[in-house]
Amino acid sequence: MEKTKVCIIGCGNIGTYHLGHFLKMDDVQVVGVCDLIKERRDAFAEKAGCPAFGSFKDMYDEVNPDCVFICIPPYCHGEVEFETIRRNIPMFVEKPV
Repeated sequence: MEKTKVCIIGCGNIGTYHLGHFLKMDDVQVVGVCDLIKERRDAFAEKAGCPAFGSFKDMYDEVNPDCVFICIPPYCHGEVEFETIRRNIPMFVEKPV
């Protein structure tokens, strides 16, 4: 069975919550995580067993996800969602846009 390739943008508490669920799913593979804070994204990527990125665009280019979970603070919304739409990547936005 082919696994759904998921990316997570935002490696804080909400991203960690979703990661915990993804790691229990046999049909999902976290293929990339992104956060502006290097230490946080690196630690998160180690838990996820995938590469860490400082740029969500670089992550999209490299891993070509099937979907993305956007778990960033409300004041950060905008560019991430518009680029995700432009690339036709299904997304789940965790916080109010």
